[in-house]
Amino acid sequence: MSLYKNIVYYKPAVCDKNVWFSSITFNGLFHMDVDNDILEYLAPFSIENLCETNMFSMTIKISNYLVCVPFVASKIAIYNLISEECEYLDLPHASVGCSSFFYQALVEGDSVFLIPCRYKYIVEVKTKSKELIEYDVFDELLKQSEPPYVYKGACKIADKIYLGLSYENKLLEYNLKQRNIKEILLPYDINGVTDIFYNENMWIVGRCGKLIEYEMDGEHFKEYVLAETTETLHYGIFFESVIIGSNLYLSRSDVPEIVVFDMKENTLQSVRLHNEKKSSLLPVCIPTIYQVGNDVHAIDDVGVEYVLRDVGGVVTIYEKKKLTIDVLLSNLKKDRRKHNLLGMAASIQSIGLDEFIEGVVDNSLGCMLFEENG
Repeated sequence: MSLYKNIVYYKPAVCDKNVWFSSITFNGLFHMDVDNDILEYLAPFSIENLCETNMFSMTIKISNYLVCVPFVASKIAIYNLISEECEYLDLPHASVGCSSFFYQALVEGDSVFLIPCRYKYIVEVKTKSKELIEYDVFDELLKQSEPPYVYKGACKIADKIYLGLSYENKLLEYNLKQRNIKEILLPYDINGVTDIFYNENMWIVGRCGKLIEYEMDGEHFKEYVLAETTETLHYGIFFESVIIGSNLYLSRSDVPEIVVFDMKENTLQSVRLHNEKKSSLLPVCIPTIYQVGNDVHAIDDVGVEYVLRDVGGVVTIYEKKKLTIDVLLSNLKKDRRKHNLLGMAASIQSIGLDEFIEGVVDNSLGCMLFEENG
């Protein structure tokens, strides 16, 4: 069965038990009810070829808006949950033929700060006014540097954004008000930074599987080895991270495993997922982990979802379901929004799923019935 039948995504927006995401395996914005296992197709993105994959990396919910962070797409998408309409904002300096613009974004109030991967500027998106403000972080300090500048290592503290350089043992501290920048050299060789987050202290994830704790007040650093490896992968040993309480959850990019590090007790445990087969579509084994309540949800590279739960200090795991077109289509039969269904039909046909899915649109009912060919 084609992998494109599986629905895989990166960083979703989560509110209570509702999850919104942009699929990276085909064109579409989705809503998922976690409690009831209902998957809903909201709309296709109309700015690119419908068969485009990896169009958006991260989805952020602010008030009644979903902000979709452009990865391959050259526009920012803002979807209105009330009107069910999508507005697109042009990236002012997007080069033709370039991609991988942004993977990470930070939120403060009604502003979203897009962190540059292969884009020269931090971009502030004001969701109410739809205004874009660009901060030219790399103009003076890194004139000779080549992208990617930052893959996804960034955090915001007050008026400062901290950026982790992908291929250097260095942080950049950028002051948004003064628009100046300061370098922070890391005392350990971590082969570049893949992630940064703040939890009492700053924590820096290295590409080689090491973790640095940075006590900012006293300028003290401490190193932890979370994965013994001689390899330095393009995306780093760890791909995504989630913090719940004192537990830091890190998804491996090279093996189907999640590492759990207790930041208070400095203890480590590993949780192996059941899926051992690596797909040819995605370069990492576990592209997505995120928090829902007190649980961690993980999606592997073929769309199987797992739930991790800390029970008395021991993290347990169970397989929940696989997100596939079949799951979606069973819900679409009950959906009466005709424009939504027609858009879904166009999206399905554009990505070649008509090889094994036959769609019949009943205009009088405004519903779509699907059967899988034998």
